Amino acid sequence: MSDIVQYSAAMEGRAQVNGVELWYDVQGEGEPVVQIHGAGFGHFNFAPATPELAKHFKVVDYDLRGYGQSDRPVQDYDMEVWADDVAGLLDALGHAKAHVHGTSMGGMIATVFAGKYPERTTSVVINCAAAKLGRSGRLVFKNWIDIARMDPDGPGSRILAELIAWQALSKRFLETPDGVVFDAVVFAEREPRRWMAGSNGYQRTASFHGADECLAGLARGECELAGFHVANALPRAAAAAAAVGRWLDPRRHQLVHFVSREQGIIVRPGIRVRGIHDLARPGVRFLNRPSGAHEDIDLAVAAAVADGRADAGFGLRAAAARYALEFVPLATERYYLASARKSLREPPFQALLATLRSSEFAAAVSALPGYDIAMAGNRETLTAALAWLEPPQFRRKHA
Repeated sequence: MSDIVQYSAAMEGRAQVNGVELWYDVQGEGEPVVQIHGAGFGHFNFAPATPELAKHFKVVDYDLRGYGQSDRPVQDYDMEVWADDVAGLLDALGHAKAHVHGTSMGGMIATVFAGKYPERTTSVVINCAAAKLGRSGRLVFKNWIDIARMDPDGPGSRILAELIAWQALSKRFLETPDGVVFDAVVFAEREPRRWMAGSNGYQRTASFHGADECLAGLARGECELAGFHVANALPRAAAAAAAVGRWLDPRRHQLVHFVSREQGIIVRPGIRVRGIHDLARPGVRFLNRPSGAHEDIDLAVAAAVADGRADAGFGLRAAAARYALEFVPLATERYYLASARKSLREPPFQALLATLRSSEFAAAVSALPGYDIAMAGNRETLTAALAWLEPPQFRRKHA
């Protein structure tokens, strides 16, 4: 029997801190290091750095009050509130003191924490932050704010992203293949926001849930567009087909192809894993994905394999490529957008279809390993899209 590494139970948790619940993740052993993320991120801000730090320290990543999986109360927020939460989190985890690493706004919080709790601060590492902004710093922030206000894409502005990119990243990096992938990610992040932010005069809002909940919301008329993916391998394909059959009606709903992507086994180089059967070999440490996986779970699995905490785990080819790991393909996922037939004729949906069919979108997504956009923007009926599965039983009436 192979060794199973439980991803969530031993590493993640929620702590009661100053009247709220803070989500946290602990990796590695040694002196504690608390990492405080920036204003535009959650704990995943440190995804590339944590695996390396965890080789030498006990690394605590967490979502600030008001962010991610932590509580988000309606209140006044300031650096001191967040600094007090760092102290409370240390108490909850049983640490008298810690190294504190903050980036951007997190660096400002780290500065306040060190000033208020010097006896609890082993050291402070601050990057991309300032205790006081001079004239040049204020001009940079004013420039960012002006672009975000004037560009129709708001904070999702490509101009803003590119400005920050050339300020923060070296020319040498931007000319590498990784720089090309960075540009693709900026585009992929921007285009859905452009549509959601109200291009052509329309305003859209988004929320993120599991596929079954999304499809249920569409069936009940609570949303106009629901995303879900179907793998061409059982039992996941059967489960997806059942969800489609439970909530969607082929007479009322239609699908639009978004992207396809490769799922498989992420493998540490030098480990002999060529298929599912190899995972049962004695000594192979396989990483279980937690139920209700969060949005960056594939990168988290790849990071754990890369730093030696596991030998293999399920995830995307793109995540394996990010950490230069081996990949054994098992299935192709088709990601669909479901909508009422009549909605697809409306101008905002036509704008979305135009984006999905654009050459710019195709070039950007094609730069991501394991992704394919050959059918992006194509409309398809439910029965035709799932013809390769046992036809689901569609319901005539919905709850």
